[in-house]
Amino acid sequence: MLDGETAAMLRAVLDEICGDMPHSDIMRTNVASGLLEAIRQGRSSIEELRECWPGGAAYGPKHVALSFRALRALSDVPRNSQNTTLRSGVGNKQFAALPFQLGKAELSVLLITTRRKGRWSISKGSPKPGEPQRTAETEAFEEAGLLRKVRGKAIGTYWRNNRKGKRKIACDVRLFPLKVRAQKRRWPERGQREVIWLPAKQASALVYKPALTRLIVRFARRKRRKSRNA
Repeated sequence: MLDGETAAMLRAVLDEICGDMPHSDIMRTNVASGLLEAIRQGRSSIEELRECWPGGAAYGPKHVALSFRALRALSDVPRNSQNTTLRSGVGNKQFAALPFQLGKAELSVLLITTRRKGRWSISKGSPKPGEPQRTAETEAFEEAGLLRKVRGKAIGTYWRNNRKGKRKIACDVRLFPLKVRAQKRRWPERGQREVIWLPAKQASALVYKPALTRLIVRFARRKRRKSRNA
């Protein structure tokens, strides 16, 4: 049986690769099989797990039978462990906003610094009453003074450790795009963080989470392509 922290990491990578794919989808079960096999081969980091499924071709039909056992293994992991809280609880999910503006030449992204370590990141927080999009909007206002409604679904998920006291909790962060039209001159956490607008390419290089880098790059590429075809 997988330990809690490994299971949380596998779930995060599985969701990141498969997105909104139904849990019953055969491709999702194949991906789960590949990830479980990678763990057995000694790949222990989240980056190594992502690399084992570059385009869906690394594992084929021979893994289908194993894949259902893989999904079962992920679902059978204990929901509470000494060091890790898994994805089923409120404390191990967060919703985040990716604030952006579309200029004539490029897409710009707003980054903020984390309060504890001062690293460049995006606005995020634990679930609040209402839809996940509302949490992303609230965090964007409280941390950066941004006023705008989230439109559409999440563009992806990444995994991070969220510190609760002395414990590190495996946490999935679901990222929503936030097209910014205005920024208040005052907001609740002004002065506690640095805030900066940057071209998407520079912003993606500054954030400290590789998975967040990829989400920003992919989102900017999609927006550029859509703009050219408009």
